[in-house]
Amino acid sequence: MKPIITVFLLLFICNVFGQTIDEIKSSGGYYWGEGKAKTLVQADKNALNDLISQISVSVKYSMVYNVSEANETYNQYAESNTQTYSNATLQRAERKVIEGENETTVIRYITKSDMQEVFNDRKVKIQDYIKLAAYAEKELRIGDALKYYYWSLALLRSIPDCDKIRGRINDDDSMLLMTAIPDKINSVLNSVDFTVEDVYKRDNVTEALIKVSYKGKPVDNFDFSYWTGDTWSVINSTKNGIGLVQISGDFTKYIESLRIRSEYIYANNSRIDPDVNSVIENTVTPFFKSAEYKITDERLRSDSLPNIENKEEAIELNTDYSEYQASLEEVKKAISLKNTEIAKTVFTTEGFEMFKKLMSYGSVLLLPENNEISFITVNGVTYARAVPMSFNFKRNNRNFIEDVVFIFDEQKKICALSFSLGNNSIQDILNKSDAFASPENKLELVNFLESYKTAYCLGRLDYLEKIFSDNALIIVGTVLKNDKPIESMYSSLGTERVEYIKLSKTEYLQRLKYVFSSNEYVNIQFDDNTVKKADENIYGIQIAQNYYSANYADKGYLFLMIDLNDSVNPKIYVRTWQPEKNPDGSVIGITDFKF
Repeated sequence: MKPIITVFLLLFICNVFGQTIDEIKSSGGYYWGEGKAKTLVQADKNALNDLISQISVSVKYSMVYNVSEANETYNQYAESNTQTYSNATLQRAERKVIEGENETTVIRYITKSDMQEVFNDRKVKIQDYIKLAAYAEKELRIGDALKYYYWSLALLRSIPDCDKIRGRINDDDSMLLMTAIPDKINSVLNSVDFTVEDVYKRDNVTEALIKVSYKGKPVDNFDFSYWTGDTWSVINSTKNGIGLVQISGDFTKYIESLRIRSEYIYANNSRIDPDVNSVIENTVTPFFKSAEYKITDERLRSDSLPNIENKEEAIELNTDYSEYQASLEEVKKAISLKNTEIAKTVFTTEGFEMFKKLMSYGSVLLLPENNEISFITVNGVTYARAVPMSFNFKRNNRNFIEDVVFIFDEQKKICALSFSLGNNSIQDILNKSDAFASPENKLELVNFLESYKTAYCLGRLDYLEKIFSDNALIIVGTVLKNDKPIESMYSSLGTERVEYIKLSKTEYLQRLKYVFSSNEYVNIQFDDNTVKKADENIYGIQIAQNYYSANYADKGYLFLMIDLNDSVNPKIYVRTWQPEKNPDGSVIGITDFKF
């Protein structure tokens, strides 16, 4: 049998790779493009451009989806869609070169069946994004739901037979996606509600705290912009369902009602997927009128708004925590005056360094405290929760709200600060049974997660170097493979799923150092978390994480295995990150480890 197989393979190779240029051109089984130039590089470029043009002609005549535009616009639409396949085409296209005396000729070609595979790959990806959107909507991650639904629609519109593709939406397996996805996006947008929580003046700026809810429930990490009277604002994110609007000058002079626009395209985030990014950048994608909202509130048009500096009533000091409250007032004064030195005496040396990092984290504004600051003392450490602040990064079109927690040592000095978790994440931990952890350990878990998050936002490499075990397993990617035990914590990891990148602690921190130095800001938000106990004071934490930076943004799922036996010096033994859930809806966690 071996000689027969060899002969068959040789015949196959000759048939595929032995064809002449004329045979490729005349066979009818290929898309091909020809380029000529004095240099090979330019000839190759010309051939690829010609190949894309030929594919464009084919796609244009096979696209039956009517974009309701004039014929010229439709032709441009089809051609721009074809450009989005250039990366995939480059990967699959073969090349033949003819060297001439004064000119080089290049033929670039791809089989029509291979080109169909490019289309099929997008069809699979569309269904995957719809699934991700459904998961996100169920978990009240409404920004992510809109993003994934929209990305699926953008990809769908780039496929020639897009008006015939059916898929599963709302438990219906046979929905026509070209109508079902827009309907779903409109349904989600129409279930989002904006109301004015508070309005006040700061210098010559009218500021409004906006409450964002979805079917009556507050929405975290929801991105929106608003009309300032001259242009649309930078992107703003909500925290515990609250977002900030700032209008310079006389609000009533320029604006009759507050206009808000929900973000749903997420062009910056789309860089994580070259297909989606190419479609968004090269084609005209649909606009949803339901993404715009108008809010009317008499307070917005009031001529006698309270000034933020004088808005709050006199503070009623709690006798048990009066010294802490007095220290916080010094901190607030320093923030308002943008002068860190006047509050230096209420900090420890390390705490003051963190405060200076906080003040350099964009443009910082104090927000009204709609809830009283609460003080909790555990093992001699007192937590003041929490002072709301806004952080603006105008050069990078971004605005975040954070609730800042101030941590006091036994000498009543502020030794640290952190960005608070969302209310839902905090309650998920605190509401667990006493059998899971003591009240003190639950608070330590909350504090750990908040400190971890803050270290990335403020670029605290010193803290991250301290909390990661020297032998920590750090996975950046989508999978775990079998690996050697780490500090006797487990015997093996789960079975292989897909490729991954494993980093040493040193490699990971070097990466972070570059990220911190090359970005104006980094911000991470935790949507929800699932905490499980692995052993005595050893916990596994699964977190839905939104990552934002000046150059990049993504969404994924983080898993941390931490040791809190020494609460002063917690250790991370395992950190994994995956960009999406597993096909069964699960996330890497404790069950992937054998103890």
